[in-house]
Amino acid sequence: MIALNANIISYKSIGNIQIGDNILTYLDEMYQRFDVKCQECELYSPPGEQNRWCFYSLNDGTLTITTTFDGDIIGIGCNQNYQGKYINIKTSYMLALPWKSCAI
Repeated sequence: MIALNANIISYKSIGNIQIGDNILTYLDEMYQRFDVKCQECELYSPPGEQNRWCFYSLNDGTLTITTTFDGDIIGIGCNQNYQGKYINIKTSYMLALPWKSCAI
């Protein structure tokens, strides 16, 4: 279940969404429970490399998900409205730190 207050697990998950899963696992719940915006993008890359991506934004960027065009989740992010914690630090506090002080 997607939760905008779930703890952040470095390099693994935010909001109970796992890096490496396929977005199809979460799509029904996303569209039923959240305001979702989806954008497809094609970026320049050398021939033979992945160059089409999808970006999903839940509740105005509270949670963002990046997938390959095939739906594999390759990135997850959040903004100051996310209520989960990272090692017992609130997201809003962590995002206020200077970039050099914050690493996930």
